[in-house]
Amino acid sequence: MGSILTALKYRKPILIMPRKAGLGEHRNDHQMATAKWLGGKPGVTVAWEAEDISRHLDDRANIKVGEGISEFASPELISNLKNFIHS
Repeated sequence: MGSILTALKYRKPILIMPRKAGLGEHRNDHQMATAKWLGGKPGVTVAWEAEDISRHLDDRANIKVGEGISEFASPELISNLKNFIHS
């Protein structure tokens, strides 16, 4: 997750391949959920299978870079957290 956030922060494209619990690569499928959530964001490309990696690398010239993210939480998130804590 740290590598993905760093790539987004500095507006660098990243290719990720989530590990799968069903193959014994991880204890649960949280990486799959993260990849599904981030996979639609500009600059994040997901290789769902090992065979996808070379295809994505061959097409790297067409990867779009996003607007970047801040290293700080948005005011909206902070407000929502405060409201949750105080309710």
